Amino acid sequence: REVASVEWRELWRHPGLYLFIPIILIQVFAGIVDTGAFDSKLLHTPGLLAVRNMNTLTLLICMLILFYTAESLQREKSTGFAAIHDTAPIKALAILLGKCLTNVVLALVIVLTALLGFVIVLLVQGKVPFAFGPFALVWGLLLAPTFLLWTAFVCAAFAVTRNRIGAYILGLTAISVTGFFEARDKMS
Repeated sequence: REVASVEWRELWRHPGLYLFIPIILIQVFAGIVDTGAFDSKLLHTPGLLAVRNMNTLTLLICMLILFYTAESLQREKSTGFAAIHDTAPIKALAILLGKCLTNVVLALVIVLTALLGFVIVLLVQGKVPFAFGPFALVWGLLLAPTFLLWTAFVCAAFAVTRNRIGAYILGLTAISVTGFFEARDKMS
């Protein structure tokens, strides 16, 4: 808990978050004004909003998790605090869990912000009532475990390569291979 709280405070000191989070949300909400045949406005439903934005949220938040988890794991070495940090009576598992769970919570905060935005979109539209079920199924059962597994993968990549550049290369390679197969309809 202590490691996670320290990481949470440190995470919000990075100016990149104040750029990347709005960019992610802009990308998610860019498809709100959608037209159908004869330039008619399409009705948004909770299921449609959840499914349409899953790929965007997955890709962009996984990229965010990749960079911030690798930076989090590299921080002590970069600041010269590693010698003191490594001798602290804290188990390695606690340190890794604290750092990883903080980044997963950041991802979930972004997803919840998008959910709040979609609630507002449905209320303004006034035609289809909000239902939490589709978001819980699509985002809760698929996105949350994806973020947790992706963070674990980034930690494993960092452990294998022993530096953030190696973790970036392995992570970007994994995302690229996934995108390759996704573009060819080889993934479900």
